[in-house]
Amino acid sequence: MKELYASGKGKDWVPVPIPDFDQDRYASSWTYRGIQFSGKDCNDGDATVYPGRNAQTGDYDASEDTNCNGIWGTVSTESDADDSEEDDFLMPEAAQTYEQLFCSQTPSRGIMSVGDSATAHFRLPPSYITADDLNSTTYSRIIETVLTEVDWPQCSWSTGWGNSTMCPYSPLNVSSIYQRMRDRNLCMHRDYVNAGVNGASVNNLIEDGIVVPSNYSGNMLAIPPRYKVDGPSTVFFSMVGNDICQAHEWGGWTDVDTFAQKALEEMQYLDTVLAPGSHVIIMGLVDGRVLYDTLKDAQHPIGTTYPAFYDYMNCIGISPCWGWMNTNETVRDASSERAFELNAQYQVIIQNNTFDNFDLHYFFPDFAGIVANWTASGGDPHELIEPVDGFHPSQTGNMLLAATYWDWLLVNVPDALGDINPNNEAIQAQFADQGGYGF
Repeated sequence: MKELYASGKGKDWVPVPIPDFDQDRYASSWTYRGIQFSGKDCNDGDATVYPGRNAQTGDYDASEDTNCNGIWGTVSTESDADDSEEDDFLMPEAAQTYEQLFCSQTPSRGIMSVGDSATAHFRLPPSYITADDLNSTTYSRIIETVLTEVDWPQCSWSTGWGNSTMCPYSPLNVSSIYQRMRDRNLCMHRDYVNAGVNGASVNNLIEDGIVVPSNYSGNMLAIPPRYKVDGPSTVFFSMVGNDICQAHEWGGWTDVDTFAQKALEEMQYLDTVLAPGSHVIIMGLVDGRVLYDTLKDAQHPIGTTYPAFYDYMNCIGISPCWGWMNTNETVRDASSERAFELNAQYQVIIQNNTFDNFDLHYFFPDFAGIVANWTASGGDPHELIEPVDGFHPSQTGNMLLAATYWDWLLVNVPDALGDINPNNEAIQAQFADQGGYGF
């Protein structure tokens, strides 16, 4: 597996867990690309055991939890399930397993996010750069921060599962799309993958012949085989900014023809790694003018204004988004105009193509609308953008995006959310927290 673990982001780099002893692309601990990015592997010595596995085969998890959802064993005819007065879940037959009893009618629909740093929930703690907050414990978790590439996928809008003590402070509870889907069906416990990579874009997501794009992201090759063989899934394709943000001068955005070609190739690739009946929802590029419009009157943690901070970052050439983190309104407007042109290519792909294994949908992330609604309800708009970089959605911003996206899915792609499992209460009664998330 040398090709999966090559050092550096080059042609052979793929963002898979290290270590991963059975090479199924799921980890058993909090490590590089570990359980914060994908469900815990409950047996890292056996490649046939992993989150999301179709357990309705073999012994149906009679003797081992092969899909890591915390549900396994054989139902006794003297069990509590027999004595329950509830009539809204299946009654056991002789030698029936709990996996059969509770999950056969509502199998897991795995969730996966293929995206960028906003998908992975990039966040640099403000205490790292604020002099008043520096103390002996400020950098106590720096190794963990480095291992996660300064990402917080366990708290993200798509695959978040952490609680309020594990995630950055927010007045909102952690409630990701994964958590909401899991609440509908506890059989999909741990069946999530966040393949977000900092710097990923449509332009660099896959190789271009023998040419490796700058900062090649490797996301696509990190998709676990589970998604092809274990049933349909729901995939969020979320490249929301870098085809604009990787430009460092006027006109450096991804050109329309390249974007259209790469996006189509990426959908065609997904068609080879997903099972029939899957759903892919494309999240369009955001209108990044919301950054400057929201923060122009705010103060950065280092003590200066955000416009001055943006100018400084651009001057020394390290801005994460020259086009939108710019005090020049003409540049910001032109960046958004190109983003809208790129988003239009998604619509063309949807109209002109069909895929064997999934249907394709488009969702526009109206973050400006989210900010406006939050402000109208009495919230501070500055709370919705990460204070250190002045670019990524904050924890609160992530949760508001999850809620907006969820409401849209309920109306437009309800099948992507999976069926409600009538056995949820029985699962909780028998298996409690189903082993949690690995801690």
